[in-house]
Amino acid sequence: MLTNNRITAKQILQQLSTVEKTTILSSETVKKLGFDIEDTVAKITLDFIFDKEIKDVFLHIVLKKNFPILLPLFYLTKESYNLLKYIPHVDSNRLVCTYETDSIIIDQKDPYGVLNESLIRVKKIINEGIRKENFDDFEEEFLAYWNDQYNGGLDCVNIVNFLSLLHKEIKTEFVDVLLLKQKYVSLEYILCHDIDEEEEFKLFLDSEKIKFETRKCLYLGEINFLKTPPFTITNKVIDDILEQVSPQIKVSYIKYINNEDFPKIILFKKIVNTETYYLGWYYSSISKKIPGFRKESLNNFDILKNNLSTKFAKRFTPKRFTKERLRKRTSGIILSSKNSFCVAGLGSIGSNLIYFLNAMTPDELKLIDYDILTEENIGRHLLGFEYISNYKTKSFFTYLKGKNPLQKITTKEASIIDIINEDIDFINNNDALFIAIGNYNVEQFIIEKINSGLIKVKCFILWVEPYLAGGHCIYINPKKKISTNFYDANCLFSQNIISDKEYIKNNPKLKLIEAGCQSGFTPYSQANVTIFLSMLYPKLIKLLYENHESKLITWVGDKKNIENLNIEISDFGKNHKSLSII
Repeated sequence: MLTNNRITAKQILQQLSTVEKTTILSSETVKKLGFDIEDTVAKITLDFIFDKEIKDVFLHIVLKKNFPILLPLFYLTKESYNLLKYIPHVDSNRLVCTYETDSIIIDQKDPYGVLNESLIRVKKIINEGIRKENFDDFEEEFLAYWNDQYNGGLDCVNIVNFLSLLHKEIKTEFVDVLLLKQKYVSLEYILCHDIDEEEEFKLFLDSEKIKFETRKCLYLGEINFLKTPPFTITNKVIDDILEQVSPQIKVSYIKYINNEDFPKIILFKKIVNTETYYLGWYYSSISKKIPGFRKESLNNFDILKNNLSTKFAKRFTPKRFTKERLRKRTSGIILSSKNSFCVAGLGSIGSNLIYFLNAMTPDELKLIDYDILTEENIGRHLLGFEYISNYKTKSFFTYLKGKNPLQKITTKEASIIDIINEDIDFINNNDALFIAIGNYNVEQFIIEKINSGLIKVKCFILWVEPYLAGGHCIYINPKKKISTNFYDANCLFSQNIISDKEYIKNNPKLKLIEAGCQSGFTPYSQANVTIFLSMLYPKLIKLLYENHESKLITWVGDKKNIENLNIEISDFGKNHKSLSII
């Protein structure tokens, strides 16, 4: 079995040299070539037929110090790269891409076999490239070659400068672009086409105090003539492109280029593997300093066509940031439904509940709470110290927008009672209402409004017992009336894990007091909140997406911990195991 050291790697390459023209390189040569001096590198010579003529192709085989946990790498020499360019599966760094490293299982007990199989793959790629038998692969790998740098980077924009919110079919000549006055996480340009999403992103920029201007970029439609690399976009190439678009678009292009607003951003559509991508090129400026001409006698289009035809426009590939892509990369599928949840109460339970609800990538979250986050809250709150002294709702707006600027976050710094009485549509225009207030009287008010038909959405009422002996959720389907017979005469929940006796006698262990009036708090840990919500979460998902009867859900905490505190457990609690959910 191969161990990870240079001597063993050299032995493997020496074994290869008995069947292939292979020379192991010295450490000095390895360093001079720009490889890691801890790698073992050899130069191999392979013979291929070019139009009936046999020619040598030279590659560097790189065995990383962790080979064969890692696959061997094969780099064409500059000389051989220039001889072959351009063929599929060879990038501008001259690396021959053999296998998807994340999807292949390597037989680490057979290092020579790993090297030999990889070499066979390299030979196949080069041979098919010489014969142009694999040129269809250029289409599948179009984006990789479009992003490659062919002229020392002079014709390609850093990929992180552009962000695309585009997801709908573009049917207009122009698309909005937000030009940021200062970079935000390296971004300078935001491409938008959906009015609502554009407004949400603008709200995010405003909240981050990022200044911007709204400009227009020109959309040319679908372009298919770019088939093989190099995908350099000179002004002559652009002139050829304009001959293939409609006369109307060409007129719009000339008009757009000739106005004096910069930068000039041009978009086109490219479909790769059934997915739509929006790519483009741009000019940050166009110099009118042409010898023998006065500036005012020339327009931008004529300068590009006649005087700067061999100069490059800068290509760019926007990073795609869309709800559909986020959902696909989260769950592997694109959900057809759009979710909107309303959460009232953003304390320790409500705040941590948002973490789980947000994993469903809802389009909108509506948040209700009039409290301010204080330092004593953050021990078991989702938000941290940086948010104290601010409304919990406003803090969550900043937190959630920072995570996903496209998500709509609406806040109300008010009581849920006032919202129900004065703005019931704020509640009903959602898929579900979550109540995490922990106040019996408010919860009874909400249940009454559901039963009266005023509240028309599914409702989940959550609260916990001291030390999280139990975590509870009442699910109410508004189409199924629900009684309150799960509370006894003392207004105590029938599925409490702590005995009613402890609540009736006001056991001081159940509510701790720091100092003075209104300083009491219910003790329980962040860890148990997470366990409770984690076990509740699968049931919430099922109830959200299926039509179930109203029901009670209880999570049983660590009963042994409760007993060690000399707190009596209810009969209901005694009949169920710790850390179970009923």
